[in-house]
Amino acid sequence: MKREDSKVAGGQERFRLVADAAGRRLARLVPPQGTSVGSSVRNDLRLEASGVSRHHARFVPAGEVLWVEDRASKNGIWLGDRRIDRQALVAGDRVRLGEVWITVERVAADDAEVALAWPRIPTSPTAPVLDEPTTLLPGVGSPFELQPVATLFPGLRLPEEFVVGPSSRMLRLLGEVERVAADRSPALLLGETGTGKELVARAIHRSSTRSSGPFVAVNCAALPSELVEAELFGVARGAATGVAARIGALRTADGGTFFLDEVGELPMVLQAKLLRILESAELAPLGGTATPLDVRFVAATNRDLRVECGAGRFRLDLYFRLAAFTLSLPPLRERREDLPALLGAFVERFSRAAGREPAGLSLRLLECVESYGWPGNLRELAHEVRRWVTFAPEGEIFDSSLLSPEIRAALDAERDAGTGRPADDSLDLDLRLAATEREIVSRALAVASGNQSLAARLLGISRNGLAAKIARHGLAAAGEAGGSSSEPDDDRT
Repeated sequence: MKREDSKVAGGQERFRLVADAAGRRLARLVPPQGTSVGSSVRNDLRLEASGVSRHHARFVPAGEVLWVEDRASKNGIWLGDRRIDRQALVAGDRVRLGEVWITVERVAADDAEVALAWPRIPTSPTAPVLDEPTTLLPGVGSPFELQPVATLFPGLRLPEEFVVGPSSRMLRLLGEVERVAADRSPALLLGETGTGKELVARAIHRSSTRSSGPFVAVNCAALPSELVEAELFGVARGAATGVAARIGALRTADGGTFFLDEVGELPMVLQAKLLRILESAELAPLGGTATPLDVRFVAATNRDLRVECGAGRFRLDLYFRLAAFTLSLPPLRERREDLPALLGAFVERFSRAAGREPAGLSLRLLECVESYGWPGNLRELAHEVRRWVTFAPEGEIFDSSLLSPEIRAALDAERDAGTGRPADDSLDLDLRLAATEREIVSRALAVASGNQSLAARLLGISRNGLAAKIARHGLAAAGEAGGSSSEPDDDRT
């Protein structure tokens, strides 16, 4: 195949790999440290296709060429009809790995919506050794030794939808879950809404000796106040005229794990009854007698229960009963290293559910995901990815145009706050005038290459007047003057 010109208009460029495998097109921007390719989940670009070895090839950029080297694969790397071990490639070259063709392309470094990035999909979770400081995803070339989660935590049995990333916060939590699961005492899960508290509760259940028993989850905030007692504790036969017998969620969980979500919403009158059950291990339905109950309690809340106790809204004795073990789940903004793994898993899950092939993500979209605070945590991220899958045209990548209006507005507001710009809908005249003045002064300094005398003439003000505006808007301190603020006061143009 004829090689294309490796230069692309627009200045600086980077390489990307475009793989065609069984009708599925995957693309990966090659970072300066290189990209590993193979069928193993540990590769940067994972290719599940016939003839592709677990660790097949590595591509490393070097100036105007992209080097490819064989990593002791079974079927080799083919350029045309020639098998290669190490070869310099340029834009337009195509190499074959098993049944997969990979094309080398060049893209402008700032063309973020075209340069694709494909999040790794962790079908077999892996993680670095605990306490190893890193912000990198597990993968070939990472500066730490990878070990499967099953090796790090042999007693842990995670739910299928539980995605493991490399952040030290989550790895530490997994170790705590493994140890707590081996005990029978109640556990209290603390964390913001959407952090995955029920998933952790299910992991505790699946990893315990009660895994063969039922797992029953009840959201205390969703129960109607007039039915909450009957729903939780049940109703005995003949308790009242015209009232049917009901087993209740607690009795249903006998022999297993009972998960009380949003336990801080439980009415005070029922907190006393729950405390009695915890102390006596017996359950008395409404209108009935108490019988033994074998249940392991796991509760969760996004409230500070100590504050609730101080305010008289939660019983202190019940808090200490439930908090035999306390696990704190980190919000998504404190474990951003896990975002690529979570994105890959959500894209794969929702795309398959919609009957379509997973698409790649543009670099700009990835930057937006990493910049956003995700106050709704995992739940908000999952809803956002589902939106992309729903609205993206079939066969096209996910780009930043798919972001929900709420996220786009939050990112714009954060950017405006960082630059001192007022919000677009602000009617504060002084604030808008100050922002406009700041922008004009900054542009004049940039045009004058930092020469303040020239910038002052362009603005039609004195040199001292410009210095005052620079100080007022913090341009010199922020380094936005485009050069030194102490240029000689001469008449150079």
